[in-house]
Formats: sequence, structure tokens, C-alpha cells
Amino acid sequence: MKDFIQDLTYRVLKNIALKTELYYNDKDFDISEYDIQAFLSQFFKRNVHNTGYVTYREAFGKFDCVIAKKETDSPAVLYELKTYVKPKEVLNRKSAFKKIKSDFEKLKDGIQKYKSCRGFFILICKKKDFVKKPFTEELEFILNRFEGKKGWKKIEYKKDKIIIKPSRKCTIERVVALCWEIK
Repeated sequence: MKDFIQDLTYRVLKNIALKTELYYNDKDFDISEYDIQAFLSQFFKRNVHNTGYVTYREAFGKFDCVIAKKETDSPAVLYELKTYVKPKEVLNRKSAFKKIKSDFEKLKDGIQKYKSCRGFFILICKKKDFVKKPFTEELEFILNRFEGKKGWKKIEYKKDKIIIKPSRKCTIERVVALCWEIK
């Protein structure tokens, strides 16, 4: 299961980055997070169809996408997604970190509730976000992931810490797809 999920996660990042780039090529820059959630969900539905898993969207506590075991209907993998692909969306702001941190917290709660599942956070953004401005301290872990650094990061959370582990990365032309596993 672990290798299957790692492979599936990389392939979904590549799929999302490619589809987003195709929209950019058609001069369609009005791509919403909802559109990219649809790409994510469709990809998983096609790829877990003949397995012991099923895909849900906005389920088990409103996670963006969930892969669950068919026989028990319990979540195996939880996914949360943030996108910064529209021209006016800016990744490097404190407000962006607040939104990202709330997704980390949601995944941490989900992992604690459903003991045997894994949680992944996916970030889709424009490549030019990495060359324009220096990142705020809170978002430094994103720049580190983009540059290929694989350090674990701890984020304060209630009386505990959220540990994020760099997972996969995919860059296609103007689009970057990054992923972290939440521990």
C-alpha cells in the first residue's frame, strides 16, 4: 500500500501540473481550487477503480479528497489541497501561511481520528512565485522543498507539533506541484 500511495501521489502531482499548464497554454488563467480538486478526484477515481479502494471528494470531515478501503469504508489516505495559480494569487504572504497551516491542522486531526490513515498536503502554484520575492519565514519550508531540500519541519499546534515531511515534487513549465506528508 505504501509504495502504491507514493507512486499515485507523484502521478497525481504530474497530472495536475500538466492539466494546469494546458489551461495556461490556452490563455485560460481563471483556474479555481475547485477545478484542481476535480482533477485530483478524477485522477484517483480512474486509478483506484479496480483495486480494494474507493475515492471520495469532500468527505470524512470535508477533506478535499479521500481514498478509502472498500470493505470497511474507512479512510486510508486524506488529501488537502491549496492552489495559487491565478495571476493575482500570491503565495508569499502571512495570510497564505494561515490557510496552509489550517489545512495541516485539519490533516493532523484527521490522522488522529482515523488511526491507520495517512495525510498529504498538496500545493499547486506558479513557478514564478519562487523567483520573484524572498519567502516569509513561515513559508520558508515551501522554498526549501522547491529547491530539493528534504528537511522535516515542525509547526506548533495546540500543545503538540505537526511534523511535515517532504514527499513528492513535480515541475512542468510554469506550474509547480509540491507535496508533504503530515505526521
